[in-house]
Amino acid sequence: MMRRWMLLRLLLPLFCAGFGGGAKAAISCYATPGPAFNFGTLYTTSGYSFSAVGSANVLCTGFDTPETATKVVRVCGKFTQPSPAKSTAATNARYSVTYNIYKDPQRTTLFGSTDQDLIPFNLDATSGNVSFRAYGLITNADYASAGTAGAYTGPAVTFNAYFQIFSNVSDANNSKCSSSSPYAPTSPPTAPISVNITVGDGCAIAATPMIFPPQGAITRDVTTTSTLTVKCTDGTLSPWVSLDSGVNALSGQRRMSSGAGYINYDLYSDSSYSKRWGATQNVDTVSVAASPAGIAIPVYGKIPIPATQPAAGTYTDVITATVHF
Repeated sequence: MMRRWMLLRLLLPLFCAGFGGGAKAAISCYATPGPAFNFGTLYTTSGYSFSAVGSANVLCTGFDTPETATKVVRVCGKFTQPSPAKSTAATNARYSVTYNIYKDPQRTTLFGSTDQDLIPFNLDATSGNVSFRAYGLITNADYASAGTAGAYTGPAVTFNAYFQIFSNVSDANNSKCSSSSPYAPTSPPTAPISVNITVGDGCAIAATPMIFPPQGAITRDVTTTSTLTVKCTDGTLSPWVSLDSGVNALSGQRRMSSGAGYINYDLYSDSSYSKRWGATQNVDTVSVAASPAGIAIPVYGKIPIPATQPAAGTYTDVITATVHF
């Protein structure tokens, strides 16, 4: 009897160990941030749009074979941007860049904050991970207030993912994504994705047409004005503006043309018409201050009394204004 009792005692742990080895592991899902939204370097005076792609990853583990090989995990993820979506300048708190995050590469459908914005993927033992993507866009209206060059940082975009386990694909596809039970949040429940924006030094220039009043015989000097507007990011060093001689110039003399006829004229930086505006720095050009809001600079035009009266017609010329920095 003693020997038999010892034998039963030895067999009992072996029986329990064999039973425990057949237990299937639970399926768990994990969310991790992917590459940041890197918009690169934008120039506030360019007028262009700038785009970026950010992502987050979800990995599900615990698929056992053969017990759970046919199990399907429905993973639903969404991106949530700060409200308002804004990246604040690290170099100057007065300025900011606004961006938006979209569901589609065409950037037509914004991510919102409701369950309607959850995007589903089905995972199983053969494919246990998925990368969710979001598409960022900065338009020229979004960076209008980015007045200084430098790195801009701000609140990260948040990625959330939820999952539920199904026995087959059909049931998974028929399940509506939800951020609440029976869907469970991944671990960790959120994955922050950073947003990187750099604003470069730069300037832009715009001009209004210069229109001289209609004339009969030109028996006196004819004058008029136009306006140049120069915008530069704060910190842009010593911007200055030059004017070329136009497309009809002869030996440096600016001329307007009408067919084979010409009228001499010139451009000045002062209202007394004493400072001819040209293209040689520090000689006949105009220096401006760097202003994100823009600085309006008047240009003064004058037609002197011609030696010979020109024929009737409409006379034109094209001047190129350039801002240097």
